[in-house]
Amino acid sequence: MDWSRLKRCDELQNRELGHCTCFIHTEHRWVLPILRWAQEEARVPSPVALLLFDAHTDSTTPKCIRELERLRAKRFSADDLLRVCSEQLSERDDDWLKAGMELGLIGDAVVLGVSSGNFLQPHECVYKDHVGKEHRIVAMGHPGDEFGHQGKLGNAGRVDEFAAGWRTLGWECSAAGVFRFAPNLGPVWLDVDLDSFVVHWDSFFLPWPAEVWEAKYLQESSYACTRGWTGQRFFEELLSHAGLVTIAREPSCCGDSRKAAQILADVDKYLLAGAIGERAAG
Repeated sequence: MDWSRLKRCDELQNRELGHCTCFIHTEHRWVLPILRWAQEEARVPSPVALLLFDAHTDSTTPKCIRELERLRAKRFSADDLLRVCSEQLSERDDDWLKAGMELGLIGDAVVLGVSSGNFLQPHECVYKDHVGKEHRIVAMGHPGDEFGHQGKLGNAGRVDEFAAGWRTLGWECSAAGVFRFAPNLGPVWLDVDLDSFVVHWDSFFLPWPAEVWEAKYLQESSYACTRGWTGQRFFEELLSHAGLVTIAREPSCCGDSRKAAQILADVDKYLLAGAIGERAAG
C-alpha cells in the first residue's frame, strides 16, 4: 500500500503496542485501506468484528454502492480503497462503516460510547449488504454506564435483546450469573474515534475532565453481575484480543486539533497505559 499517501493526506502515524500495531490518523473514512492491509497481512480475519468507540454510529448508507459492488467483484487492494476514500465516501465520515460491510471487510459491529441522540432505531440495527448478507450494528454507551442492572453489559434478564452485541464483543454471562469475556475470542479490530471522549455543550466541544474519566472508566461496578469491572479493565480486555488498533483524531468533532491532541493524550493515559507516548499524543 502507498503509506506515503496516507501520511500526506491523513497525517498517519503508527505505534507498536507489543502484540499489534496502533495506527493514528485524522479522518475516519481513511481507516478502510488500513483495515484492508491488515487483512491482507492476516492480522485480522476478513470479515472482521468491529469494536468501535465513537460518539456517532457512522452508519449512513453510502451513495457509491455501485462502485463498492464493482470493487467487491474483483480482487481489490488497499490502494483501490485510497481512491474510494478520496473520491467516493462522504467527507462527513459517516458512511465508512457500511462501506466496509459492502466490501466484505466488516462483519458485525458494536459501537460503544455513543452519545445520547445518536442511538439507532430497531430497524437500523440490521444492515443487508448488496450480496444479501445481514450485519448487526449494536450501539451502547460507555462501558462504565452499561454495567448496571438495566445496562447492556450487565442485564442477564435481557439475553435475547442484547445477545447480538455480546456475541460480537465476546461478552457472556456464566451459569452463576456473572459476566466475563469468553476465553476463545479471536482477533478483532478495535477502533477509537476521539470524539467519544468529548462533552458537547451548546456550541462548545470540551475534552473530558478527570472526573468524567474517573466515573466512566475507573470506578468499579458494584452490581452483582459485573462487580469489580471498570470501563478501563473492559477496554484493556478488548485491547488484548485486538489484531489491529486504529485511532481517528477527528479534530472537527473534538473542537480543534489542539483539543484532539489533548484527548489523545488522555486516551493514552487512561486506556493505553502510556503506550502511544508524548510525540504521537502531542
